[in-house]
Amino acid sequence: AHPTIPVEASPIFNHVEALPTTDFFGHTLTGDNTPNIGASNAKNGEILSFKTDASTSTIRIKNPVITDAIEIYGITQESNYILYDLVGRQKQAGSLSKTNSRIKLNALLPAGMYMLNLEINKKVHCFKLLITAH
Repeated sequence: AHPTIPVEASPIFNHVEALPTTDFFGHTLTGDNTPNIGASNAKNGEILSFKTDASTSTIRIKNPVITDAIEIYGITQESNYILYDLVGRQKQAGSLSKTNSRIKLNALLPAGMYMLNLEINKKVHCFKLLITAH
């Protein structure tokens, strides 16, 4: 299903499997006939999705964001956040606490899709956000 990479042809391929099992983003390569071109074997937009197990996560975010702030529920200790646009550019960063779990948005931040990373106890929680005009 997938072509063999000639790993013996050059030392730059020493770390590459002869028959790849994952793509650049860590998705498992499937042997189906669905065409994929590029570094990602994601199907149906998976590259922009994050699987969240709601049963293990107590962090919740009001989404879409229609005000000037991101409301976060379930913060019980100090944590840090970074807000990225979908290209991966950092737009805002800061810290949160049990008493301050609201992210005030920069007034110049345009409406659109964003990724929010919350780091709590060295574990990163990722959220996809839709921020509307505020």
